[in-house]
Amino acid sequence: MHQFIFKLGNDIEVSIENTFSKQSLLDIASDHDIDIRSLCGGAGVCKKCLVHVEEGCQYLEEIKNQQKIAQNGPRYACQTVLTSGANGKTVVRIN
Repeated sequence: MHQFIFKLGNDIEVSIENTFSKQSLLDIASDHDIDIRSLCGGAGVCKKCLVHVEEGCQYLEEIKNQQKIAQNGPRYACQTVLTSGANGKTVVRIN
């Protein structure tokens, strides 16, 4: 099981236990009523769903069609996907 911690602003954190792989951060957040701006509905064209992965980048699939970074950092939530069999913790800050 994988744990996501979504940080909303300075003082709100939402912890989610997730067992589904191959699901985007945008979908995981949406399934738990966490709002991440996405004008295109997750199609990957509006570039509004930028989030910051603070921890646990190793549990996410390699970045495709966006900036190449090997460590934690900014990612588009609609194109950031949990790897198969991930078992750990990922911390995501939503601006």
